[in-house]
Amino acid sequence: MNNRIVYAAYLIFIIALLFLNFNCKTETAAHTKDPLLEESPFESISTFLMMGKPDKALTAYEEAFKDKPEDSETKILYARLLLFGGKLREAEDEIDEVLKSEPQNVEALYSKSLLKGIEGDEEAQKYLLEQVIALDNSHAEAISALGALYLYDKDYKKAEDYFGRAISCDNENMVALLGLGNVKFHKKKYNEALKLIDTAIELEPEYPYSYIDRAKTKKLLNNVDGALADLNKAIQLDPEYYYSYFDRGRLLLNMRERDRALQDFNKAISIDPENFTAYIFRAGIFEEKGLVDKTIRDYEKIIELKEEYYFAYSSLGMLYYLKERLKDAHSMFVRAAEYEKENYSHVLLAALTLKKLKKENQAQEYLKSKLKDFLNNSWQYHIARYYISPENESHIIALVSEEKNPRIRSQMLFYIAAQYLLQDKKHTAVSFLQEAVDIEAWGYVERRLAQYELDKFKTK
Repeated sequence: MNNRIVYAAYLIFIIALLFLNFNCKTETAAHTKDPLLEESPFESISTFLMMGKPDKALTAYEEAFKDKPEDSETKILYARLLLFGGKLREAEDEIDEVLKSEPQNVEALYSKSLLKGIEGDEEAQKYLLEQVIALDNSHAEAISALGALYLYDKDYKKAEDYFGRAISCDNENMVALLGLGNVKFHKKKYNEALKLIDTAIELEPEYPYSYIDRAKTKKLLNNVDGALADLNKAIQLDPEYYYSYFDRGRLLLNMRERDRALQDFNKAISIDPENFTAYIFRAGIFEEKGLVDKTIRDYEKIIELKEEYYFAYSSLGMLYYLKERLKDAHSMFVRAAEYEKENYSHVLLAALTLKKLKKENQAQEYLKSKLKDFLNNSWQYHIARYYISPENESHIIALVSEEKNPRIRSQMLFYIAAQYLLQDKKHTAVSFLQEAVDIEAWGYVERRLAQYELDKFKTK
């Protein structure tokens, strides 16, 4: 392949990867694990040369145009520059003109595959790449491009095969090296992944995004200092890249460097205020610091940016409760219950906020409508029945006295105490709240709210 178009090939290929990654793969299932924390398989690949030196490609085109202005290679290079500039139709016209006279022109077909990738037509892109490989089985860029598509589809077996083939054709192919490294990462073969990323960094030591991938790998190999050094290097090479600060902030949190982590999340947000991920971790830090208003603002921003990020609803409901914004708290708990249908605590908290708003009948009707969804004989089922008929308290008192699980016992005590407060049985309520907070079972909403209700009596 002519060297003057290699650079542009990589440059535009990565644009295709970026469009594929962000335009075609962004839907998040509403009832899966936290989508945020899945490690991106393409931190370095998806940015390789995207932020490099496009002036080299421009220089290559100028030289080619000067020597052979009507040559097909010159037209292909020009088409790739048009792709880089987002002029898809003009690029397609240039490519089609070459293919009209040279239907088996490998570079024109490859360029067409890049265009289809940008358009999000993965099927057409794969077909064209397979055509390229059929015509030239040593076309490392096309082979690695297929590997990248299979990596996005999480078909790690095929991705590994294609990346391996690309490396056998060109052992300095960055996309293949980093792609295969990511396959090994997903297969938990971290030492093998590290060697591949090391090789990529040796080839392109000034390319910052490989250091991010290597940092993730080193972290999982318990080399925290090495991971931090790599993230520092990535930031040194590109001080305006969001994910370098985001990843370093998460690493610093793991190192219990909360204030330094906060600085990194602040920087990430300043770079890209429309990316919701850093707000999540910053909100957690604010919450640990007891900065309720700032925590609320961040959770509100998260929901504004990513409505389906249902993990925020329960936390925001709790924070609104702490600020006595009970109507807002009710709304958040209802939404949390809609997303997490098997977490019946959200339903109980939504009913409790209605009770506190003096909407007893509405609370009871809400619980009656949800009772059929509860797991029969669960503790939440019995609390719901008690909230529907609070005058029948002997049964629930017997159940809580028999409960052996400390966390469940603490949760039950909170709900009973909350009902006693509504009935103005303050002395008994305080006793139950004290018992609830004395149980060493952390990390759930009811205990935080029990502490809040108890503290109100201590300050009187």
